[in-house]
Amino acid sequence: MKSFFWLCSLSLSLFVDTVQAQIVYQRTDQSGGVIFSDKPQQGSQKIEIKPLQTFSQQSTSFMSTSPSSEKELLDSKRLNEVEYRTLAITAPLNRETIWSNSGDVTIKIVLEPELKPGDQWLILLDGKVVKQSRRLMHVKVSNIERGKHTLVAQVISKQGKLLKSSAEVLFYIKQASINMPGRQ
Repeated sequence: MKSFFWLCSLSLSLFVDTVQAQIVYQRTDQSGGVIFSDKPQQGSQKIEIKPLQTFSQQSTSFMSTSPSSEKELLDSKRLNEVEYRTLAITAPLNRETIWSNSGDVTIKIVLEPELKPGDQWLILLDGKVVKQSRRLMHVKVSNIERGKHTLVAQVISKQGKLLKSSAEVLFYIKQASINMPGRQ
C-alpha cells in the first residue's frame, strides 16, 4: 500500500511539473544577462510558452492516375532524387609531370552514379571551363602551355546548379626547349 501511494504521488508530481513547464519567468540580472527560470523570482516577468505548431502528413493517392502516368511520375521523381556520390579525376594524377611538346593532356573522370539526363559535366583548367559534355568521361585537351596547372571536374544540373565538384588535381606540363633541343 505504501508503494502504491508513493507511486501515485510521484506520478502526480511529474504531471504537475509538466503542466508548469509551459510557464517561464524571465529577468535581467545586474550585469545585463537574461535569466530564464521555471520559478518566479523578484523582478521576473511571466512568459507563457505557446504549444508548438505541428502538421500531419496528408496521404497521396495514385488511384486517380493511369498506370502510365503513375510510372512517369515515379520515374521523374527517381531522376530528381539522384545524388552523385563520386566525382574524381583519375588522369592526370595529382602532382603528375607530363612531357608533351604539343601540350596535349588526356583527362579521365569517374562519376557514380551515371550522369542523369539533362545534367552535364564541366572540366575547369586553371579555373576556366575548357570542356563540357553529357556523354564522354574522358577528353583530350590540347595546346596547354608548359608549367603548373590545376583541374577540377564539376557536375551541373540543367538549371545550372552545381551538384558535385571533384577535388582539385595539380599537374605540370614540360616541353622540350627550343633553346636547348637536346635537353628536355
